[in-house]
Amino acid sequence: MRANVRRHGSAELGVGPGLRIDELHDAGGAGAGELTLESASSWLMGAPLSYLAAGLCLALVAVWLPLYLAWPWWADLDAYAVMAHSWDVGVRPYRDIAVYNFPGQIYEFWVLGRAFGWSATWSIYALDAALLVGFGGVLVWWSRRVLGRALPGWIGFVTFLTYYLGLDWTNVAQRDWRAAWSALTAMLILQASRSRAAGVLAALLFAVGFSIRPYAILFLPAALVAAAHGADGAERTRAAAVRSSLAWIVAFAAITAMLFVPLVADGLLGDFLRMLEMARSRYGGRSPSTLIRNLAGQCSFGNLAIYLGLLLAWLKADRACRPLVLACGLATVAAFAYRLVAPLDHLYLRHPLRLAIAVDVALLVGIGLRTMDLTATGRLMLTLLLAGAGSMASGPSTLWYPHCAAMGMRALRAGVPLEKAPPGVTMAYPWRDYQRALDYLRRETSASTRVANLLRERSPALCGPTARLPVFPVDTPSLDWLWLNSFHTEADFVGFLERADDSVVVWSPDEPGWHDPLERPYEALTQSVRRLYRPAARFGTIEVWTRIHEG
Repeated sequence: MRANVRRHGSAELGVGPGLRIDELHDAGGAGAGELTLESASSWLMGAPLSYLAAGLCLALVAVWLPLYLAWPWWADLDAYAVMAHSWDVGVRPYRDIAVYNFPGQIYEFWVLGRAFGWSATWSIYALDAALLVGFGGVLVWWSRRVLGRALPGWIGFVTFLTYYLGLDWTNVAQRDWRAAWSALTAMLILQASRSRAAGVLAALLFAVGFSIRPYAILFLPAALVAAAHGADGAERTRAAAVRSSLAWIVAFAAITAMLFVPLVADGLLGDFLRMLEMARSRYGGRSPSTLIRNLAGQCSFGNLAIYLGLLLAWLKADRACRPLVLACGLATVAAFAYRLVAPLDHLYLRHPLRLAIAVDVALLVGIGLRTMDLTATGRLMLTLLLAGAGSMASGPSTLWYPHCAAMGMRALRAGVPLEKAPPGVTMAYPWRDYQRALDYLRRETSASTRVANLLRERSPALCGPTARLPVFPVDTPSLDWLWLNSFHTEADFVGFLERADDSVVVWSPDEPGWHDPLERPYEALTQSVRRLYRPAARFGTIEVWTRIHEG
């Protein structure tokens, strides 16, 4: 396939099957020096559009990143950071902490905590931004290697940036984006390079994705097709394709097994499997209405246009190109199914499909430029239409405004929290009160003090940003656990409080119940706090109570 691309135009800046940049003034029959729509389109479809798309990507990331690094943690990030910190001091997940998720993101936070400190909230966002930029880099590299030029990769990356950079703080740095990122990046690497090192790297990435979220296995057929065929257009016998895919899946299985060695070494594999079984028995399938709603949400006009484009590409593709289309099609099917198979519905389950569509847009732009007999204006319109279809689920975001970048840079440079709640972050508690409560925990408690987060709204992270361990040995160190899960009861939480000598409670005693349709008052917990703790500080509606020590 790569050879075919090179026959039709420049490998990087050419315009595909048609005019080259040096034929600009001959486009559409125009005379020398005459500017026409066709000549302008021909010029734009050369180097300029690639540079424009690349510049747009870099500008969006540059404006978004400073504020992103200064964001607070959502409850999910707090939970994994606390589990990693707890494991580091000997409080083990799956046995001492009730948790049913896979361990990959615990490893991630453990590495970040050991490297940068347990309270360095910026580190996970820096890693997330690096993965985002890395995906763009791999997509552009894949585009040059497989499609013959960088433009399709840049267009695909733009479509994902317009989606991801508009997310709020509850949906970023989530496990499902990491799992899909690992699987799709592995597929792209396998398609772009046949080297042994590339195969091992792809196996490592796919295994990491599986260790973070098991639904990454849905992308395995796409990865196997990529491993078997690649995309260089070289003819391969069926036996050679089978050998390649088998060798890759053996590498993937071996690396996956190694990623679970920490559980085996700590004697936790049995506890891990037991917790998975408990979670399976407690969380049934989705309701039919939820499945129908999710199906409809993934069949928007823009998505349907991409699905139709993949089908047409498959029908029109030549023999050398079909494995490429097949792998991307299987990846799209896997991403579509991803949201449907997860036991609980979350908005961040949309991420895998948006990531797959970004790859699809790049593929369709590349194939369209190579194979369709269009004028330069037609090629430009096709590129813009596909980019528009891939971006239709996204909208303008205040996170892209330059003043937001300045806000983030000032806070990062001074090493202090943001002065006010940034765009994309919405809390039930006043921003200043929350920051003052964090500052109190850092200054007025010791590293050994346990924190009981009894704030009823689930957004504020307390333990992770202050490097304090929780009173409650659960994967969500707050009242979320009593709403989301049933591994522990309110009586269990009372017992944890009674046994926590060096501890504080952070709560808002007068706020109403939350998330529970009956607005449960948790009377036993309330009575225990009032009996065992006394008020120490108040920040607006947030109060900190310390343990009463007799004598």
